[in-house]
Amino acid sequence: MSSIIASLPHSVKKFDQALPVKRTSVGDKSLLGNITKSQSAQLAVHPFDGFDHAALARIDRYALQAAARALLPGERVSMCHRVIVPGRSSVDVWHNPERRRAYYANLVSCGSVWLCPVCASKVAERRRLELGALLHAHPGGSCMVTVTLQHRRGDSLAALLAVLREAWSRTKSGRRWQSIKERFGVVGYVTALEISYGVNGWHPHLHVCVVTEAALTDADLGRLQVMVSELYIEQVHKLGRYASEYHAIMVTGPDEVGRYVSKWGAASELTSGIKKASEGKHPFDLLRDSLAGDETARALFCEYAAAVKGKRQLCFSRGLRAALGLGPEVSDEAASVDQVSEGDALLARIGAAGWGVILANNLRGQLAAVASAGDAVRLASWLADYGIVSEPF
Repeated sequence: MSSIIASLPHSVKKFDQALPVKRTSVGDKSLLGNITKSQSAQLAVHPFDGFDHAALARIDRYALQAAARALLPGERVSMCHRVIVPGRSSVDVWHNPERRRAYYANLVSCGSVWLCPVCASKVAERRRLELGALLHAHPGGSCMVTVTLQHRRGDSLAALLAVLREAWSRTKSGRRWQSIKERFGVVGYVTALEISYGVNGWHPHLHVCVVTEAALTDADLGRLQVMVSELYIEQVHKLGRYASEYHAIMVTGPDEVGRYVSKWGAASELTSGIKKASEGKHPFDLLRDSLAGDETARALFCEYAAAVKGKRQLCFSRGLRAALGLGPEVSDEAASVDQVSEGDALLARIGAAGWGVILANNLRGQLAAVASAGDAVRLASWLADYGIVSEPF
């Protein structure tokens, strides 16, 4: 992605910078306020009546992405779905009739699952299908190992992540881990890092989907939990932190793996209230709170952005994909780019000037929502309300 941004023509960079949405320092209150006011103004001109849940969620994602851009002007998310890719002159609006979903072509995507609500949603769907294919392809068993760390309000997220990752890395090294793998027939595992914020502060944790040669009995799952717990807690203590023998490691069966995979990416729906308050807030909920003027949430999201920089959300153990015939892994950046499929319809072609109007009024989400109906005439009428005429195609 950095290479793409570096290759942008000066005219494209200048065009993006010339839009009436100014570059800001971290935590700029004025721009966050402008985004909120813009969303309210859109409601007055074009009420969201008739939009389904998916369309409303998409409007929400674009509003939150704009908020992330305001807080993090130097990150890749600041250009995501704003800048037209080099060599292209328009933003094409496509519609997939099978999924009843509209999408944009010819825009730069950042691929950040951590900072970008728009890309996170797309990548999450790709990973959900991928994990589902993994389980379908494997005739043996599976289980879920959840790895946590004792934490309290005021703990640095960066420090907690460092201990969690290092302790788990040490757990998986050495002869004792190899003995565990052999005893339970471990073929490999997929590790997902998740982060929330609750009453006790930051809560980073790992969900490890373990693939085994054969299904494990309840007794096997209990023994596995005891053995992994002993090894992991020992490593945590060596790093000067504490992990509870009752909660640090939880091992559950294949039903929990299936539930986890089916909900993968549910946080990208960005709907507050889905979870119990005790489960904490997703970082994108903090982003939403920042839009409402919560300065603490604003600072927390910026801390989170710094802590997750350069880290992967989902990792396959070496050789697992090949063992299950899944093929090479697709990068987050590639997974975040919509591909035009056979049967998709081109609804509109918006030139650079028209796209500037869309950006200036924070209309990307609403444009996608209107286009999701697949009605080119309705979309043309909506664009005309803003003085935009689709280019011929």
